[in-house]
Amino acid sequence: MCIKWLRVIGLLSVAVLLTGPARADIDLRVESRPNTDPVEAFVRVTDGSGSVTGLTVADFAVTLDGAPLNTFTFSLPPNQDPTQKVSVVFVIDSGRGLPGSMAGAIRDAVTEFFNQMAVGDYAAIVKFYFNPGIPRNSLVQPFTQIDGGTGTNMLISAVAAPFFGGETPSFDAMVLAVDQFGPPPSALPNGPKAIILIDDGTNNTSWATQSDVVALANNNG
Repeated sequence: MCIKWLRVIGLLSVAVLLTGPARADIDLRVESRPNTDPVEAFVRVTDGSGSVTGLTVADFAVTLDGAPLNTFTFSLPPNQDPTQKVSVVFVIDSGRGLPGSMAGAIRDAVTEFFNQMAVGDYAAIVKFYFNPGIPRNSLVQPFTQIDGGTGTNMLISAVAAPFFGGETPSFDAMVLAVDQFGPPPSALPNGPKAIILIDDGTNNTSWATQSDVVALANNNG
């Protein structure tokens, strides 16, 4: 379950009120943040046989420093909510100095990641390099739906396709990755959005700075 609330500072207590005499209290130390940026707490309830399912908002009581907190929302976590899907961009270093064994390990790891994603999730691939006269980074596979078939295979093929370069403009590649979360031809589904950077070295040829990347990501949610 995901519990969200606004403008919180102090000791938060989440009480799980189960049927019968059972009760569990969870105390969390939380920090203040802007009113527009809710705090999220993910709570898993278990008993002797595993996870407890079927809970509703009525099964929880939330207090802040002992005072009841009524302005919170309650939802299933993304991996249990059929309306929530994951959208992720892989940003992959393809420099010519990358050892063949590492390139193979990257390919295998990303492929396994795709195979573990759920149908309806989305993924995209950015590869980066730097050579004079050659683009510094490239979107080699735009957002494509994971479907266990054609879409998934397109992503896997894009990871394995040769892509050679020299230096490491990773910040520029991250900017391109963030840009993919702008309005695409078809809107991305609701749910977590992430960028995963796979790099064997330090950024050394980008026009963008680390601060540029962070600001752009924040501005795009």
